[in-house]
Amino acid sequence: MSESGSEKPLTVANIRIVTSHGQHVPRPPQPAKPRRLAKPDLYLPATRWTWLNAAAALPGKALHVFLAIRFEVKTQKKRAVDLTNARLQEMGVDHHAKRRSLQELERAGLITVEYRLHHSPLVTLLDRPGADLPAADAGEDRR
Repeated sequence: MSESGSEKPLTVANIRIVTSHGQHVPRPPQPAKPRRLAKPDLYLPATRWTWLNAAAALPGKALHVFLAIRFEVKTQKKRAVDLTNARLQEMGVDHHAKRRSLQELERAGLITVEYRLHHSPLVTLLDRPGADLPAADAGEDRR
């Protein structure tokens, strides 16, 4: 120990190994610091009551799909979002139910959908239920 008493404690990190030829042996790499885990999705974005009522009145998994759309719109801060199957599978919605629900939500005037071949549909959340739905098309089947 030195006179000042300021020596570091003996640890693996403080040891330097030297070969008989005077060369330093490199230290083994230190383990990486643990990555900061992403925070789980802990909230449901504020949603207009009229939107929830309209989506809840629809058959099947339409409410699940609507809530997923609302979440994506809020987190991506865009009106139009790609709606992936992965997000909906977390909620127990398969791709067939997704398609049916999107059609129902579009008929109700809550969203517009742009279907794209081999890509997730581009879904736009409307400002208010029925905003872009012409009165003549209200009862029409949009397939």
